[in-house]
Amino acid sequence: MRENTVKRAWRDGKVVYGCWLSIPSSFSAEVMAHQGYDYVCVDMQHGVIDYQTAVTMLQAISTTEAMPFVRVPWNEPGIIGKVLDAGAYGVVIPLVNTREQAEAAVGACRYAPDGYRSFGPVRATYYAGADYATGANREIACIIMIETTTALANIDDILSVPGNVCGGKITGSPFLRMDGQAVFKFAVKVLDEVARETLAQCDLTVGDIDWLIPHQANMRILEATARKLGIDASKLVITVDRQEFRNR
Repeated sequence: MRENTVKRAWRDGKVVYGCWLSIPSSFSAEVMAHQGYDYVCVDMQHGVIDYQTAVTMLQAISTTEAMPFVRVPWNEPGIIGKVLDAGAYGVVIPLVNTREQAEAAVGACRYAPDGYRSFGPVRATYYAGADYATGANREIACIIMIETTTALANIDDILSVPGNVCGGKITGSPFLRMDGQAVFKFAVKVLDEVARETLAQCDLTVGDIDWLIPHQANMRILEATARKLGIDASKLVITVDRQEFRNR
């Protein structure tokens, strides 16, 4: 099976760059995928993209070495299974608030005995290889999003669910009701409180989390968090926009 190079990079403690697509266009997906990003994420939650268009965008991304990711509109096994069958190598799942929801998200991304995903990788086998069934549980990234105060209150239980990559959307959203400066201080506090031993139970480690915070604040938050955790900031994953990527 084709290796998920993003997961390999995370395990090696390397920085990973990605971009997000909200325009329903296979050509724009192809253009962005050729810019040298490690992954390209098709946003079906807040982008104006339906399933059929998402499939063509995944096909376009597949013309490059970039890993195809999809953010699904909801933590629902039907759409999760369909984007995986279409060839997504990572699924970003929004608004995961409890351990039970995290278990449901991971289970939807995994074949038995690790989960309950239905078998039918109609396009995925063409992209990933004929041995997809035996390697999918290992290579597919299940990325759950921590976005609410409820999720933060349940963070230890959520992170203890094996098989997920834990991300956080620390923004001035109505869920958190904070201004920009408060968001920054809150993000550092939350990341500082994440236990290493809990994260060790996930697929990846503390240095492998993509916190999906606004790109303008990425480095400030990551560097402050790294100092608190006593680790190298370069081992934290960041999501940047195209211009910031080109300036590096």
